[in-house]
Amino acid sequence: MLRGTPVRGADAATFRHLCGHWARDDRAVYWSVFKRTKIDADTFEPLNNIWGRDAKAAYPASGKPLAGVDPREFRVFDSGAVSDGAPSLLHASDEGFAGDHQRVFFHQSTYPSAWEVKSADAASFVSMGGRYGRDNSSVFYEQRMVRHAKPRSFRPIGLCGYAADDERVYFAGKEIAGADPVSFVVLWCYTLMAARDKHRYYYMGKPSTRDDYVKLLEGDAKRHEEHIAEVRSGQFDERYRKGVVNFRA
Repeated sequence: MLRGTPVRGADAATFRHLCGHWARDDRAVYWSVFKRTKIDADTFEPLNNIWGRDAKAAYPASGKPLAGVDPREFRVFDSGAVSDGAPSLLHASDEGFAGDHQRVFFHQSTYPSAWEVKSADAASFVSMGGRYGRDNSSVFYEQRMVRHAKPRSFRPIGLCGYAADDERVYFAGKEIAGADPVSFVVLWCYTLMAARDKHRYYYMGKPSTRDDYVKLLEGDAKRHEEHIAEVRSGQFDERYRKGVVNFRA
């Protein structure tokens, strides 16, 4: 049972946790509560929360084997652990990059299969956490190249899709026209995907206003009561100008 949800078909006597959402019994491998029937339990090795391999193939969390990949050469590009600011907040990521010496793949656990990052150079590829990665010449969001992005200065901002290089700001791999990379900060990520720079507020990468931001906060008014008050009073603008913005990104 996983958080109160039955793992159907699992043998309780031999069931054991392996890594992240991976588990196994004497007959099969499971990701979360789902049996992955194509994986050989006896030779399976989890590599992080969403990637693994057995003697014959490499697999994303969906359990669909990657065609043409030698599992002995298959590796992950990060540990699969992410944080929204402090080591104590580390948790297993449900997305990330992996590959062999020739190809790079991206997978998110809700997708039915992994996507090949066809333009990526596997030899120089680096995961930047979450859905962003780069090689020596390009930046990628999931399997797509991020147009105009500069890999040397590119950096994710928080964990909800915002990023910047020394010239531009991006959301979900697309440029946010007019956004300032120097002053851009993420205000609240998981529930609001809100941000701001010296020009304006943003919601999911789109230009927004302070009033719109307050309306978003009011959707969970009890949780954000103090912050709503300081935004309305202008105290938050003063904090922002001083560079003191202490929100989980």
